[in-house]
Amino acid sequence: MTNGIPCLDSLDIRKINDILLFEWWDDGEIWIGQRDFVTIRLKDDKYHLGDASNLNHGNEYVSDSLIGIFQIGINDWYVNNE
Repeated sequence: MTNGIPCLDSLDIRKINDILLFEWWDDGEIWIGQRDFVTIRLKDDKYHLGDASNLNHGNEYVSDSLIGIFQIGINDWYVNNE
């Protein structure tokens, strides 16, 4: 249904004790998911869209909600792939 849209097409729920979720725990971040090097993380009650080396790609890639960060990712994907 999501046809390759980053952040959505491989949405998968995992057990909370999955060690990968806590990869950046020492930095006060929690890894939510990743696809094609695009990473969603939670830090300081904000959701961030970035990659392995950047928390986010800039202030426009930060949201107060998970749905909001999905919308940012979808909008970015469509703009860069039209």
